[in-house]
Amino acid sequence: MRRILVAIIGAAAVFSLTVHAEAFTSKVKSTIPVTASGVTESTTFSTAIVLQGTADTPGTLSFGAGGNTFRDSGEAIKVTVNTNLAANRVIIYTDNLNVAAVPQAALDTSKGIDGGGLVGVTDRSQIVPLLWTVEDTNVDHVFTTATIGDDEIFITDRAHVATFTTVGSTLDNQAMKRCADLVSVPNTTGDGLYPQFFGGPAVNQDLCDQTSGLPIPQAQELSKNIAVVAFGFLGAIGTAPNLLTPNPADSIAVTSPIYLPIGANFSTAPAQDYATSTLTVELVTQ
Repeated sequence: MRRILVAIIGAAAVFSLTVHAEAFTSKVKSTIPVTASGVTESTTFSTAIVLQGTADTPGTLSFGAGGNTFRDSGEAIKVTVNTNLAANRVIIYTDNLNVAAVPQAALDTSKGIDGGGLVGVTDRSQIVPLLWTVEDTNVDHVFTTATIGDDEIFITDRAHVATFTTVGSTLDNQAMKRCADLVSVPNTTGDGLYPQFFGGPAVNQDLCDQTSGLPIPQAQELSKNIAVVAFGFLGAIGTAPNLLTPNPADSIAVTSPIYLPIGANFSTAPAQDYATSTLTVELVTQ
């Protein structure tokens, strides 16, 4: 009988410990409000033109005279950034259709040519593409020109509203709408173009499928992908696209300052002078 009693008491003790281990019984509670607080923004940002492969010797971004070839400017844009802003990125673009641009491009951007690069001084419908790459230190960058654009990025213009695609493809004929406000965006079928916008501070211009409502990755704002030279800075530490891999999601770690060597493709440019007054590097958040 004593053994049975001891066993019962022991089992009860184990059960009691198990119950207390799994839950608690609230007696009295007091909820304490905490007023909103945050961290004050602290940002410094600057750019300069320096000679490639030097101890940041000042330079002037130019390409000189020459024939129909790809040209390395020999200069880089030095970008110095230190910020605690969330969701930040550094973007690069031209704004050649702006009324203040000298020369101002004379283009119909709805036909897929956005005007990014150098504009013809005499014939303002002619554009010389500018290309950039990103380096963590000031090296004398060597552009590979067998396939132009394979390990460097074409500079886009803020006037971009349409992108080339295969005629008759899904993107060519897909019905689209703005993801933010569901406003329909025309997409002419069979023209080899689909709508895509550079983006700006006013409204989200990412595009979604008209029927499913799902985002279309290829129709995301250019200011969120192809125009981005670095992103996610916390202090002076950030990331930049890895232009040596085919995956656009690949990135490299960088530390400010970063350097953007600039080249230009004059291969098919008619004989005249070319220039732009609107090459812009900007720190943005979204």
